[in-house]
Formats: sequence, structure tokens, C-alpha cells
Amino acid sequence: MEQQYQEELLDNLNHIYGLNNHFKNTILNYTKYLKLLKEDKIKDLCNANIVIRCPDDIDTETDKLVDLLVDILKHYNITTNECYYINKRELKSNNAVSFIKNKIIVIDTIKMYTTLYCNLENVRRQITLNNDKVFIVIASKDDAAKSRDYNDILAWFIKLELPDRTYKQQYIKSILEKNDITVATGCNFIERLAQGENGFINEWLLTIVIDCKINNVSTITNKYLSKFEAKIELTDLDTIDVTNEKSSSKSALQQLDALIGLDDVKKQIHQIVNYVKVNKNRGTMPMLHMSFEGPAGSGKNEIARLVGQIFKEENILSSGQFIEVSRADLVAGYVGQTALKTQDVIGRAKGGVLFIDEAYSLDSRDSDKDYGTECISTLIKAMEDYRDNLCVILAGYTQDMEQLLKSNRGFSSRIQFRLKFNDYTADELYKIFKKMLQDDGYKLSANIRQVLVEHFNKVRLKDDFGNGRYARSLFEKIKFEQADRCATDAISDANVITRPDVINVVHRLELDIPKAKNRIGFAM
Repeated sequence: MEQQYQEELLDNLNHIYGLNNHFKNTILNYTKYLKLLKEDKIKDLCNANIVIRCPDDIDTETDKLVDLLVDILKHYNITTNECYYINKRELKSNNAVSFIKNKIIVIDTIKMYTTLYCNLENVRRQITLNNDKVFIVIASKDDAAKSRDYNDILAWFIKLELPDRTYKQQYIKSILEKNDITVATGCNFIERLAQGENGFINEWLLTIVIDCKINNVSTITNKYLSKFEAKIELTDLDTIDVTNEKSSSKSALQQLDALIGLDDVKKQIHQIVNYVKVNKNRGTMPMLHMSFEGPAGSGKNEIARLVGQIFKEENILSSGQFIEVSRADLVAGYVGQTALKTQDVIGRAKGGVLFIDEAYSLDSRDSDKDYGTECISTLIKAMEDYRDNLCVILAGYTQDMEQLLKSNRGFSSRIQFRLKFNDYTADELYKIFKKMLQDDGYKLSANIRQVLVEHFNKVRLKDDFGNGRYARSLFEKIKFEQADRCATDAISDANVITRPDVINVVHRLELDIPKAKNRIGFAM
């Protein structure tokens, strides 16, 4: 019966658009965990709360995912209730959720038009106050990634807030012991796992414990671990040098250089790092603040994250954390609240990077009741006060950012570096597409490159072209097309994307492309 249920569940997952294999495996692993939880065979790991990191372009499919999760919770007798979607007011309230009879509470930050990251304290409070309920939290993929350190309260992962490798080793060992699992002599599983990031440890410790319980394994050996070697997470784990305090992963500067395209931006970052290091050694630390100006999807967010890591590794910033916000996260609706809201964000960003997306929206001069000027005044003061240990990055479209900096002397005098981001070329978009494909475990059949390059050249003419985001959206649509073909063709290789898969999707998309028009400054 259980095998049949798992097969039916996988079939249902396959009919939800846009889910990759890792996402499906996570849901299947979740069901295994709930089964063990129901049978009281797993100890001191976590509750049934789960966060959905919504893959790009499937926000319309989240209702299907929630319905599926509710059915899973009912199947394993975690609850018999239907779910209840709470709103912003109920999320902020201290007691509104406690009066809701439904045991399953859904927090859909996408439908709330807000972010998970900026509501973490509210979510934390609700889970703490209502531990008799199961929470399903929905966030965009990027927003959830920012909140990865908070998986202990949101996801079905192990609670883990440990300061260094020694404590992590002790914690891993204690969890294994509570679940009657030992590690064989000569197997350095605990030491290797403890060198990973919290999210990595969370996922793999739970995965190993579940597998041990299902297969009646009481001792972890090197031979047992070899069954996971095909999975990329444990391949990464095996590359860790346990004799070295640092992981063998690439430095942030190496990660920067490995990015596709953005050659001018990468060169500028190297120059900025050298400039700051030389001046810091001379005792004249310059301001670190920057503006990132360019079209949507051109890599501004990813570069900003790396800047924080680079500045940390080069001892320019003390911690290098990355805090991303928009106008809604800084500006309140009442006098005096905006300054407090902005100061709170600045406090969390000190020692790292504060990335303000669409920063030009802070300067709304067309409204007498707008509190953006209060936010700007607070920001400008902080940019001066914390110039030695804070990097504020203002980001947005080129023309809008140009206007913001020209109209505000406070910003313009404190922005030390202005980086210009350009549209990706068609060849670069093809490389980005191919990397996404490889990262997801797919192969591309022959004679497809030219089809994609020609398509990217066409769609780049659209005013709302999304660059890297478009490449991701295209990839998801092609995967959907390929999955539909494989479902009706038993001999198809589910890991291969064929030329017809690509052509069918490209043809449909190109029907919606307007006739080509010249764009000022556009270079073929």
C-alpha cells in the first residue's frame, strides 16, 4: 500500500508544472519522515512544518502543491483538517492564529505581495505560539534562499544554530545517538558533514537518519555512504579536506570570475578590491557604497551577494552578510515609523552588504504624503556613520538610477563606485541556459545551439526582456514540454532534452514577439 501511495504521489508531482527532480525528491523524503514520525521511529529531529521554495514561474501552481501537502499530512494522520490561508493582519497578530480551528496554517508570502525574509520574526512568533499547528510557508525561490539560515523554524529540517565545527560535530553525534545510530571506526562521516553550511548539514543529516531507519541500518560505514555518491550533495561532501580548517570550495573572487559574461563588471570589482585594500593599508579607508545600474535579470543581485563575500574574505568587512530589501521593507505608512524601520534594517546589515533593489522608488517626489525622504535621510546618515563597515548598494534601471543620483546630493556624494550592467548577448544566454540544464542533471541533444541563439537574439528586442530570468523561464517551459513527451513515450530518456522539445516551445513563444524594432544603444 505504501509503495502504491508513493507512486501515486510521484505521478501527481509530475503533473505540476516546473518542479525539478530535487524538489520532487524533497517532497518524497518529507513523506518518509512523516511516516517515521507517525510510527515514533525517529527522535528529536523536527516537526512537520515545511517551506515551499517556489521555483520560477510556477507561482500559479502553488495551490496544487498546498493541496498535495495537505493530502500527505492527512494520509499520515498528522491532521484531518483542511488548511487555512492567513492574511497579513493575522500574521502580525499575537493571538489571531490561536483562534483559528484549522490545524494546517498556510503563509503564502507571494499572494501577500510581501517577502518571507522581512516577515521572519512574525513567522517565528506564530510557530512558537502555535506549536500545535502545522505551518506551510510559501516564498519565492530567491526570497527563501535569503532565509536559508532560518530553516530551523520554517522547514522540516533539523534545528541547528551552532557557532563552529566542533559544536556541529557534537550536535550531529548527539542526533545519531538519540536515533540509535553509530559511526564505524575509520568512517569520518561526522567530521566531513560538520564542515558544511547549516542548510547542507540540516538536509543530509535528516536524509541519512531517515534512510537508516527505513532500511534498518544501525551503523554508518564508508560502504553505506557510497550509495549516495551519485548525488551531487554528497559528491561535494566527499571533496572536503578534513585536515584543512577551510573548505576546498572556490573563493568569492573565483566564483565571480567563473560567472558567464559581465566582463566589465568583474574587472571593476577586482579594481575596487585592490583600491580599497591599498587605501585601507594606508589608513585612509574609502567609502564602499555602490550603485548597480542596468536592465532586469542582468546579474545585479548575484554580484552584490559576491561583493559581500569578497569584502569579508579580503578583511574589508567584518561579516559580509547580504541583506536585500526594497522600498516596502524600508518605508512605513506613518510619521516616525520609517526611520525606525530603516534603522532596524541597517542594524542587521552592519558588517556586510545592504542591497536596495529598485532604489529609485524611495524618491517619490510626486506625493506629499510619501515617507521615502525620511528613509533616504536615515540611509544617508548611516552611509556616513558606518562607512568603515557597511556597503550600501543601490540598484535599478540605468535611467532611473541616473535621475536618483542627480537629484539627491546625499546619495551622489557617498556613492563611491558606479557599475553599469548590460544585457547578456545571445551566446552568453545560451551558456547560462546550458549551465542551468547541466546543474539540473539534463543533457542536450545535438544541433540545438543555433536554435536557441537565434531565439535569444529575437527576444532581446523586447522592451521587457528579462535576461537571465528569461533563460530560466525558457528552461522551465522546455522541461515541461520534455516531461509531457516522456510521459507518453515509454522509451524516452527522461534526462535528455531533444531538438523538438526546444523548437516546440520556442515556436510558441515567438508567436508573441512583436515585430523587430531598433533600440537605442543596442548592439547586435
